[in-house]
Amino acid sequence: MGRRTEFAPFSPSPQQPRLRLLVVGGVVVAVLGGFALGRVWDASEPPPAQETAPATGDPTPSTPDDGGELSPDDVTWREHAGLLMPFSAEHGPFEDAGGWVRGFSRTRQGAVMAGTHIFVQASNEADMPEEAIRASFDEQLVGEHAGAFVERMVASGFTPAPAANIKVEGYLVHDYHDNGAVFELAASTATEGGDGYPIYTATMLTVMWENGDWRLLVPESTMEHVRLLDTTDEFTPFPRDE
Repeated sequence: MGRRTEFAPFSPSPQQPRLRLLVVGGVVVAVLGGFALGRVWDASEPPPAQETAPATGDPTPSTPDDGGELSPDDVTWREHAGLLMPFSAEHGPFEDAGGWVRGFSRTRQGAVMAGTHIFVQASNEADMPEEAIRASFDEQLVGEHAGAFVERMVASGFTPAPAANIKVEGYLVHDYHDNGAVFELAASTATEGGDGYPIYTATMLTVMWENGDWRLLVPESTMEHVRLLDTTDEFTPFPRDE
């Protein structure tokens, strides 16, 4: 069983081969949403437990969880926030006026779509108007640590950083009910030079159903739960028309 490691990226480490990969993976995740830099665990271990927050009661009816996957007939892809992102006619996002997307079905698939989109666009590096990013900050982040996270993002300034070499790959749902979900989001980055193989990472995300839509729970630290992947075989791929 591998040893879980606390790691501050971009700092010296005797584990040079792993450091090189983590730096690349850390950049991937930082570009995706700003939450991530820093914590990895061995892929042979079970994922670490996520924080939870009390679910907010909401009269919006939920769709029973059927364990279903996103349908290739339902998903289309388009650029958003600097990445090529999946959009589902059935599960969301349903609204994108003003430059930020919102509105997701109260289903497993809707939770995955919501977490993926909010993680990408709630970042000061998202390729979106500043007003749109601030709207995502205000409306789509929850938890006692959300305010401090937003303050840090705003203090760092808004610098769009399109990431054409980043690819959203798939998802692995660890827990779902109609008030909350925990899943991992897998992504890859194309590397320049070397062997040319992409680097794969997975980031653990928690979403909560509040006031009629999914919100992303901000962790206590901006060091998100991240792991390097040898393969994405255990993940459900986002459907692509290829």
